[in-house]
Amino acid sequence: MTRKQIQCLKHTRVKRRSACVLLLGCCLLLAACTDGKDDVVPVAERTPMQLCFAEPENVPPAERSDKELFTLPDPLILADGTPVDSPRVWRERRRPELLEQFAINMYGLTPTASPSIEWEMLDDSRGVLDGTADRLQVRGHLGGAGGPTMDILVYLPSGMRDPVPLYVTMSYLGNHAATADPGVLFPPMSVAQVIAEGGTVADLEEARDSRFGRIPGFPNAYIERGYAIALYWYQELARDPLLPDAQELADVFDTGIFPLFFTPAQTARHPDEWGGLGVWAWGLSRLIDWAETEERIDHERVAAFGSSRLGKVALWAAAQDERIDVTWASISGSGGAVLTRRDYAPVWHWFAENYNCWSGRVQELPIDQHELLALIAPRPVYITEGLTDPFSDAQGAFISASQASAVYALFGLEGLPATTLPEPGSPAVGSVGFSVHPGGHTVPPEQLEEALDFVDQHLRK
Repeated sequence: MTRKQIQCLKHTRVKRRSACVLLLGCCLLLAACTDGKDDVVPVAERTPMQLCFAEPENVPPAERSDKELFTLPDPLILADGTPVDSPRVWRERRRPELLEQFAINMYGLTPTASPSIEWEMLDDSRGVLDGTADRLQVRGHLGGAGGPTMDILVYLPSGMRDPVPLYVTMSYLGNHAATADPGVLFPPMSVAQVIAEGGTVADLEEARDSRFGRIPGFPNAYIERGYAIALYWYQELARDPLLPDAQELADVFDTGIFPLFFTPAQTARHPDEWGGLGVWAWGLSRLIDWAETEERIDHERVAAFGSSRLGKVALWAAAQDERIDVTWASISGSGGAVLTRRDYAPVWHWFAENYNCWSGRVQELPIDQHELLALIAPRPVYITEGLTDPFSDAQGAFISASQASAVYALFGLEGLPATTLPEPGSPAVGSVGFSVHPGGHTVPPEQLEEALDFVDQHLRK
């Protein structure tokens, strides 16, 4: 790909918008979500938090009409105007075009070369979790001694004779925070941070099974269905600070794996280089690389999932890495399944710098999120949302899933078999699936079961 800088006025960044969305990120992590029932407030009178939902000339998702008009780019028209009339043309011409457009304009370019990774097995325990699971813990050393590390935590069903299919995902606060299992190791970055702040390793025990770090159903719901589930802590590769100041933002790109990809004279990322979402998606692919070396895992059957910002990551990873057979993205919001033309939120360190340049002219963006979902075709994708989620937009995600279905039809598959938003408890299920629940920014147990059923349907054929 050719390096490209999007033209905008002196690279003006929407600092109000970015800081505001980062505040939203803080609220998500702390589960401080509103109930979505606030009175309608005119745009001019909104607080910074209320302005987070949309550009000033628009209205928040909860206030929008379902019939709001905008023009979406056609995923089945090539850049030169030629219609895409076959799977071959899609694969050879349109898919590469769209991948490049998403990379340049939104997520940033994923480097074609990777640093060396040496995998170290730290733990191979049998019969954990009351005898139901085997546990593996593997540390990846990136770029040689002294470089960043990537700790992978894996649970597999105990007693399985044949290789089992795999779920891959990410943890929010560290692998140890995703489970009460006392055998899960603390990531080196967490240990170093606690000690630097004057604490001790014992302080990390308080984070085990944190309600802020839990993953829906992890790990029992997956093990019980005969799957392995593997995760890594996304912040080991790229930090995700809450409400960062200018120095903390600069530090994001000086730490993690960003410097491993800089040229010798480079000191800052280029406008089209990846942000956090791209790095974390790269991490999911490296997790799959490792899984291909483990004989107990069937790496020909892989599902990826994530919630909230990590739902965005799962979708971008699946768009690029065709080894991911089924994808589930939950409450993924702007930059995930929700149409950008309805909700534009350029969080500075998540996206490429170029993405900030579409502020005020998002209708001119040459791509939108229905095309991100289309890039996963013909592989199945499942989208879950909450109807009162103030941090996502169920209708915007539904339109995206519906419009992606044309590409699935190109492959002779039924995409989303619904023309209106489905009722809670009644998911629409084709090669594109869609489910809603009546609540907010969460994944309730019944929706988890619906998603697992969808994956079963496609991975166990």
